Formats: sequence, structure tokens, C-alpha cells
Amino acid sequence: MKIRISTLVLALLLSGCGGGSDKAENSNGNSNVDNNGAEKLKLTSTKKILNAQGSPESKETSQQDFESAGFTCVNSTNLDAIKDYLSSTKEKLSKEQLDERLCSVADLYGLKSKNELTAELMQKAGITGLLKDDGEVNHWAVDEVKLAIIDEEFKYTKLQKLVDQFHYNQEYVWPKQINLSFDDGGALPTLYNHLWLFSKYDAKFTFYASFYDDLDKAKIVELVKSGHEIGHHGTKHLNAELYSAEHGIDKWFQEDVYSQLVKMKADGFNITSFAYPYGAHSLATDNLLNNHFSHIRKFAAWENLHYKGERSDGVFTYGLSIDSHMFDFEKVKNAIDNLKGGETLYLASHAIGVQGDVWFITAENLEKVLAYAKSKNLQFCKTSECLNFKNTEKSVTTDELIETIIASQGSEKALSLPKSTFASAGFSCVNETNLNAVQEYLKTSKSAFTAPDLKIKICNVTELFEVTDKSRLTIEQLVQVGITGLNTEDKAINRWAFDEVIANLPDAPVSFSKVQQLVDEFHYNQKYVWPKQINISFDDGGALPTLYNHLWLFDKYDATFTFYASFYHDLNKNQMHKLVARGHEIGHHGTRHVNAELYSAKYGVEQWLEDDVLSQLRLMEQDGFDVKSFAYPYGAHSLATDIELKKHFKHIRKFAAWEGLEYKGERSDGIYTYGLSVDSHMYDIDKVKAAIDKLRGGETLYLASHAIGVQGDIWYITAENLESILAYASEKGLKFCHTSECMNFKASSN
Repeated sequence: MKIRISTLVLALLLSGCGGGSDKAENSNGNSNVDNNGAEKLKLTSTKKILNAQGSPESKETSQQDFESAGFTCVNSTNLDAIKDYLSSTKEKLSKEQLDERLCSVADLYGLKSKNELTAELMQKAGITGLLKDDGEVNHWAVDEVKLAIIDEEFKYTKLQKLVDQFHYNQEYVWPKQINLSFDDGGALPTLYNHLWLFSKYDAKFTFYASFYDDLDKAKIVELVKSGHEIGHHGTKHLNAELYSAEHGIDKWFQEDVYSQLVKMKADGFNITSFAYPYGAHSLATDNLLNNHFSHIRKFAAWENLHYKGERSDGVFTYGLSIDSHMFDFEKVKNAIDNLKGGETLYLASHAIGVQGDVWFITAENLEKVLAYAKSKNLQFCKTSECLNFKNTEKSVTTDELIETIIASQGSEKALSLPKSTFASAGFSCVNETNLNAVQEYLKTSKSAFTAPDLKIKICNVTELFEVTDKSRLTIEQLVQVGITGLNTEDKAINRWAFDEVIANLPDAPVSFSKVQQLVDEFHYNQKYVWPKQINISFDDGGALPTLYNHLWLFDKYDATFTFYASFYHDLNKNQMHKLVARGHEIGHHGTRHVNAELYSAKYGVEQWLEDDVLSQLRLMEQDGFDVKSFAYPYGAHSLATDIELKKHFKHIRKFAAWEGLEYKGERSDGIYTYGLSVDSHMYDIDKVKAAIDKLRGGETLYLASHAIGVQGDIWYITAENLESILAYASEKGLKFCHTSECMNFKASSN
């Protein structure tokens, strides 16, 4: 019976639209719908934000997304900083972890002055590279960041780049330096007599003069002409700590510093550094000297002295004794070997050649130090030069730059390679626009190419980056740039992996790392996320009563099936509705079960469509059946019939029952599939089991028969054989899906 909608509405209005309890129930229903909608939006927004970590997709996130997902610290003021973090992070955090991290990113962005910037704040925001090998804070890295950053620009990407730049400079740019100094007036003649030794190794030193009035000024001038430096070591070589405590700091400064400093400057010497006699000092003397000298050197000659380099930008340093009683060449070599770029090893003695005490170094031992430092490419610096290490960066050969780029493959170091390195190394395809894409490629690359091959690969990557329409990408192009995982085990092209890339790849620019990530995600989903499925279908009207009588068998294994109906007008509609009520599906198998290929060729596609498809489809829909799939009678079809059916159905199933049939799964997202016959004359449980065992996530094994139980022909499967399939599929954890469900495998895996 049909009731006009207008009549129904009028009846409801006249009845007052139900009683109060009905209204309350309706109100609760709306509330539930609202709650469900909000929860769904929260889940969708959360997934979107979690997936945006380290992805260009972060640009598409909105403040509404963060609010819906419950990220408490994100607002319109810091949204750009939050998206900046998401686009650059290398971490994949959980919802709870990311919420805490974004709050830290927001706190960092909210700072008003670089003076508020700390290692702890940056670490909480995910900045890496702020700890030394021993786990202690790398204060130099923090200082370099604060030196370079501009106030109120405390974004994650900028800060991380500055930290990365510090480490890059240490490894590739800043020189490793050594400073040799000699104290006391008695050192002057020995230094003068060994100028040849320093010239041999192109080495420089600093002579710290005391008792200046007694010194040979001509020899001092020769030292300076030879490229060496004169420093201050006290007018009368007083113990600064004791003398200033006893007589006052002003008297100490006047008598042991200023008096000689004036004379040295009057004689034309540029004095910028001071070395404490005996290494004795106090905080007060340090502060006073800092007003007059750019560098203050202390002295270390204690037992078990550890030789190591210092920051070259330090105003206060320690000269480590290499006098005769302290000299240990192995320790010196070890200190040289452990130097990092930007560090200086400060070594100190008092004279060259045997003296009447222990305060000297022999020429032989001095030459050992000079020779080893030279062999390790250390830069000799006099004290005033050591501080200027950033302006005397070591020259790097083209070969060294190429080696640097090669070594960065698969390493985080790639992210800090500047464009100038690529340009100087002859990588002509790299420019400012594609630099980040090249850096990401090198970091992500799982290969190790030599220079010629790497240059080609990088040019391929830059061409990929320039693609503006992802639909024009080809598998060959992706393989060419080094994307892995686009081939199957038999070396054939993995079309499905490529399709997933195209479906999920954001709009231009195309990033190597994003493409590789999508390929890796495809394989991960196949292995761990997407379900392995089995679809069992039965064709022809004669199957209906046998299916109805075996509903108990499907219930036993919680299995579903699809019944493809033909000759619909002759079927028991009540039984069909009961099949649907039990979770099974009704599909279309032709009004009169004609051969689509032959009939359409003879009478035309439109006539076939009306006679054997639409005529029955209308009746089925009128009876309340939601028909989404069609199975070809006899499996006969043509390209023209495929195209027409696609306009009316989401899934079109063909049929396979030929000799030597291989059972195997298909992509679950396929519109066109083959139902593999398990009728009595085709049934082979071992082949079916083998196909089940080989299934991958996201694949469906489509099996087809025509009835359950012995019939008057071969087109049936026995209940025993059917149960063998159901039991094995259930044992292997397969998901039973009727045809319209199979395509929704991604939704069912969430």
C-alpha cells in the first residue's frame, strides 16, 4: 500500500504530533544525535591533527580542528606557531603527548625576550640537539640560539634550525684550533731562538711578558713581525688573589697591571690579553680585567690534569701546562683528537729548552705537539685570533663538501646542509625553492649513492618537487627518484601502492619524504591495520530456499553472504527480507538471467539494460531492498555493459569457473571483481585454504556458488564443504563481508 506523504503530514499535525512523552523521547534522540556528531567530529579532528605531525597537511589544520579535538592551548594568537611545529616535527606523538607538547610550543612562542629562553623550555617544545653526549645541557648551543634569534620569533622551526646550524658549524664549518702560550720574561730569548721551529709548522704563539722593563724590546718586535703576539703577565708577577686581598684591588691593578700596560702600549704593542701569574685570581680581579682585556687566561698545572678543548668564544680560559713535569704527549694527542669545531686547545709553558727548574718544554716535545696538531689540520691561533674563529672558518675542498653530502644520506644531518654546500659541491639542481625537499630526501633516503648517482637522484627529486598536478605522476618517475616499496614480491609494479599514494598525496609541491611515507603507510596498513576479508555469494533464484534453510550455519560462524537474485518475480520476498534482517545482502543477478555480452550485442546496450537490469531493480527497490551490487549471469560481460552498470551499482561481480582456476584475493576497493567458483565440480578446499593463507590486509577472497546442498546439476556446494570454508576462514581471523561492506574495509579498520 502506498500513502502520500502530504496525507501523512496532515494526520500528524491533526494529532498534535504525539504526546509529551513522545516529545521528550524525540528531544533525547536529538541530544544523542548531537552528542554522537560531536564525538565523531572530535575523533575526525584528532586523527587529522595526529596525521599532520611532520606533514605538509599541517597547513590545512584550523583552530576549529584543535578546539574540536580538545587541544587546550591552541588559540588564534599561537595557531601559526602550532602549525609551524606540526609541519617540521620528526616525532609521532599520541594525543596526550601532543597536547602537552603543543602547550610547550605555545609557551615558547609566548616569550617576549630571548633572555627568557632556556634549554628546558626548548626541550619541552621538542627541540633536539641541546644535550651533550654525557647528557648535560649544551650551553654553547643554547647561547648560539640566543645570539642569533630575534625577540618574539620563538617558533619551533626557527629554533630547531639554529640548533642544527650550531651542530653543522661544529662539524663542518668552524675550525679546530690550538693556542700555545709562554709565560714570564725568561721565555723571550728561548722563543726568539726557536722562531724557525714555529715557521716550520706555520704555527703562532702568544708570549705573556712580565718584568717588561728588563726585556729586549728588539726581540719582542721580531716576534711580532713573525706573526706572533705579545700579552701581559704582570708587571712584577704578583699573586693577584693574595695581593688584592691584602692591599686592595685598586693597588694590585695599578702596580701589577696598569703600570706595565701603559708602557707596552706606548711602545706600539697591541695588548688584548692577560695571563694570571701563578694562575691565581678572584672574581673581583676577573671583573676588573674584563674591562681592559678581551681575553683572560688562567693556568692549570695540577695533578691528574685533564687536557681538553674549550669554547673559542670564551673570555676566560685555562692554559693547560705542558711544562717538563706535566708533559704527557698521549694526553695531548687525545685532546686534539677529541676537539670539535669552534673549540681551542690552550696549552701553556714557560720556556723552550732545559732550564734550572721544571718550568720548560724541550724543543723535541714542542715539535711533537706542533707536528701532530698540523697533521690533524688544527688551526694555530694566537690568543687574540682564537676568539675570532667564526671569521676564520676553515676552507673546505669540493671533495670534502661532496663527502659531507654523501654522508648525510639517511641522517638527520641532511636537514642542516645549506644551499651553499650543494652549490660549491656542484649539485646544480638545488636552489632556495627546493632546498627543503632535497634535505628531506637525503634524510629519508634508505640508499647510499656515490656522487655521480646522487647528483642524478637529487635532480630527479627536484623535478618531482616541481610537479603541480599529482595525477600526472607515474610509478616509473617515483621509482626513478628512489621511492621504495612500489614493486610486489615478484618484482611486478604494485599498482595498489601507487593508487594509495595518489589518493592521499596533498596538492603540490610533491615531497619525496611524503611519498615514501605514504608507500610505507600502505605496507604498514596491509600488514597491521586493514582486515583480511572473505565474501561468499550465491547466484540465481533457486539458491534462496537453500540459503534460508542454512541460516543457522552462517550464524554459527558469524558469517554474512550476498544472494544475487534473478527471476525476482518468482521469489519468496518474505524469505529475502528475513535474510536481510539476519545481516545478509541482496544483490541483482538479472531479470531473466540473460547473457549480457550476447544480448547487448544483438539488441543494444540500452535494451539489455532495461530488459535484464532496470526492470527488476525498480521492483526490488520498491519492495525495500537496498541493491548496491550486480553479478553477471554466466559471468558474461563487455566493456560497454561494465560502464553502464557502474552508473547504477557500487560493485559489479563477474564469475570464474574455468579449468586451472587459481584462487586468490583481490583489492577490497575494486569495483569489478571475480567470484571464484566453489561449486561441486570446482571445489578444492586445499586451494581455498592456500588463498586464505596468502591474503594480505585490505584484500578480499570472493567465492561464489549457486545453492547449498545437492541439486540436479553441478552448480551447488554441499553444506559440509561450505562449513569447511567458514570454519577455516573463522580460524584464520578473516572478516566475513557481504559485497557492499567489502569496499568499506578502511572504515572497518578504524
